[in-house]
Amino acid sequence: MRGAIWVGVGVLVSLFWPAPADVSSVGLAAGSSPQGAVYDIDERSHPALAAAWEAFARQDWDDPDLAGLPELRRARLITIDGPRARVWLDAGAAENLRSLGVRLRLACDRTPPPARTASVDLPPSSVPSGVLTSLAAAVSQKQMMTHLDEISRKIPTRYCYTGGMRSATRYVLQRLRQYKLDRSYYDTFNYAGYTIRNVVGVKIGTLYPDRIYIIGAHLDSISPVPNTSAPGAEDNGSGSAGVVEAARLFARLRTESTLYFVCFTGEEVGLIGSEHLAAQAAEEGWDLQGFFDMDMVGFDLPGEPDLWLEGFHANPGSVALLDLLEATARSYTDLSVYRYPKDGWGSDHEAFDEFGFPAALTIDYDWDSYSCYHKTCDVVANIVPSHLRKMVLTNVLAAAQAAGLQSSPGSIKGTVDTTGSGIGAGVKIELVGTGYQPVTTGASGTFVLRAILPGDYTLRASAPRYRTKELPVVVEEERTTKLTVRLTPAAK
Repeated sequence: MRGAIWVGVGVLVSLFWPAPADVSSVGLAAGSSPQGAVYDIDERSHPALAAAWEAFARQDWDDPDLAGLPELRRARLITIDGPRARVWLDAGAAENLRSLGVRLRLACDRTPPPARTASVDLPPSSVPSGVLTSLAAAVSQKQMMTHLDEISRKIPTRYCYTGGMRSATRYVLQRLRQYKLDRSYYDTFNYAGYTIRNVVGVKIGTLYPDRIYIIGAHLDSISPVPNTSAPGAEDNGSGSAGVVEAARLFARLRTESTLYFVCFTGEEVGLIGSEHLAAQAAEEGWDLQGFFDMDMVGFDLPGEPDLWLEGFHANPGSVALLDLLEATARSYTDLSVYRYPKDGWGSDHEAFDEFGFPAALTIDYDWDSYSCYHKTCDVVANIVPSHLRKMVLTNVLAAAQAAGLQSSPGSIKGTVDTTGSGIGAGVKIELVGTGYQPVTTGASGTFVLRAILPGDYTLRASAPRYRTKELPVVVEEERTTKLTVRLTPAAK
């Protein structure tokens, strides 16, 4: 996210984008080549760019502030408006800037096709608070850390043009298919001679199947050496793990509206995947009511706000999403919330806003203080699991309210049998990796876990002098799952 400036090339961005803006009347800066393109840049997207912005706006090429990004001296400034500018760059300068972690965005003259008008206000939530509390408890910190280990430790880079990116998308698709959603597939398209694929899962709504909400995050990563090492745990393995966990949770739940779970490819090099899907949604007239974007949601510094919310104030639907996310965070977590007072930028939510769709970003408040941002040290060890869980459950609960969660909880009832005594009193029973409160068996060796949302869980039984046992448990809506747990003595 953030920080890299969008980069593209002078070709069709996708089937839905035209060629870059005409540059026939643009003069070339010294050292430039006629082979280049027009790009949009934002000063907020890179520290060195922000430092050089005033000198760049004056086109004062001798200013020492430009020393950090000498390629800007080869740029031709076309227009500038506050923190945003449109420039012409030759291909070499564009590639060099990109290698430095700067993001350029290919400029296009065409106005995006109109999107179907979204609701101004989200309907009042009819989801009981107790059901939302149960859903919050079901969010599994353990599951998300497992996903992070798979995509950010075992895969050395998820740079969008590498085999590592293909491995990551394969892993995500396997998980979505494992959860048995209604549809799970690669959203594949061509960009600049490369085959790019988003990963998409779909859970069809029961009452309004054409009304859509998206929970999404970008899966790709970047670093100074992206082809070999870009672990991207915080940016954005954290958000991607949250999307996969959201898909797991909603797979067994019923909602009035349809939910899409999307891991995008190419955010770090120009919002490629999100612009592709947003353009498709606009072209096909999707009734897309909201996009919940999670980008960098696993890092937290003490003493500062936790959650940064960002949207688009000219879009009432976006403001409604922000209101919902803020209220949810304040009601169901202890996260402190900061709402960015200006319009959003620098992540996939921007692509959806361009097509008129309501979109909101959840990001760590400390994103710009993260010392391993876009570096090879952005590793899983930097993630704060409890913080990640709260950030993700905020989006999961907000989406549940927006999409109209209909499912009711079930329960688990059982008896513990210990070899030797027969009655397993004083045994701790818990659902691994969730926020559901554990219980202890009574004198009769029985236990009950109540208000458990439908889903697949791992139940753990543990007691002194006995071997801990774990077993899978399936909870169904408004039903009681019954089981017997047998514990054996630990070896002496």
